[in-house]
Amino acid sequence: TCWAEQESNADSCRRYRNMLEVRGIRVFEWPVELGHRLACTRYDIGLFEFYWVAEHTLPLFRRAQPHAAAIVDSVDVAFAREELAAKVGVAGPHLASETKRRELAAYRTADAVIAVSEADRALLLAEDATLHVGVVRNIVRTRTVDRNPASKQLVFVGSFNWPPNSDGLLWFMREVWPLVQEQEPESTMNIIGSNPTEPIKDL
Repeated sequence: TCWAEQESNADSCRRYRNMLEVRGIRVFEWPVELGHRLACTRYDIGLFEFYWVAEHTLPLFRRAQPHAAAIVDSVDVAFAREELAAKVGVAGPHLASETKRRELAAYRTADAVIAVSEADRALLLAEDATLHVGVVRNIVRTRTVDRNPASKQLVFVGSFNWPPNSDGLLWFMREVWPLVQEQEPESTMNIIGSNPTEPIKDL
């Protein structure tokens, strides 16, 4: 069972919900009375995506399901990303410090934490050796496709609600794209993503 935040696009939300429900996954749209839902069913495991979801909902889950295991999927180590952002001057150091405090506190309340790489696992254990951290790498299914070897098309896909996407793409277009066009003047860049920022639109 999962709780899904309601999307602005109702048709898209219904379509994905239907796809999940035919696979036996019950979806409760947000807002949902979480305490009531947890009291209605016995769960073996609670999986929390991102530390900030865990910090708000894991205590409630513990009270309602004291027998169940609680696992937090880090997705990425947020404070490490923010520390790097501070080093290059795109974020303040106070943000990374506060994120580290909150993130580690959330992980300490869990039975286990999922990291996506050995590097992330080592980073978390360096901060707190008592954490139980496992690695589940991002899984991308590959396949062979026919393609035009002369194609000069590039594509970026990502949500611009996620600040690193904007930052990374703007850097790429400023630092790398001119070098690509210098060698391949006919090349084109396609940018696909929700909620583009004004600098992204200006591209």
